[in-house]
Amino acid sequence: MFPSAGHLPLSLPISEYAGTYSHPAYLSLTVSLKNDSLHIDASDRSRPFVIDFAHVSSDFFLASYYLRGDKNSSVATKIQFDIGPEGTVNKMGGLFEPSLAPELIWFERVKA
Repeated sequence: MFPSAGHLPLSLPISEYAGTYSHPAYLSLTVSLKNDSLHIDASDRSRPFVIDFAHVSSDFFLASYYLRGDKNSSVATKIQFDIGPEGTVNKMGGLFEPSLAPELIWFERVKA
């Protein structure tokens, strides 16, 4: 699921990964900081969900995706951030559709 380079630190401070990311089919997701970890609260969806991020290595995270209020529904997935040549996060990719594996669904960063 992840590169085997071992544990590498984040490329940027954790706060630099927070922001709003958009995809034409999946709408926008806002990544925020919660207890010094990245977090998505998508309570505004018809099927509300939450994603909690755990740093693995470099710009790779293991994410726990679960329905709001039901941590027993948790599914682990891969999240990767792409750092552009200007040194800022420009997109976030996630393995949100298992049938597309190993392809990630990429969300463009639209707001820091």
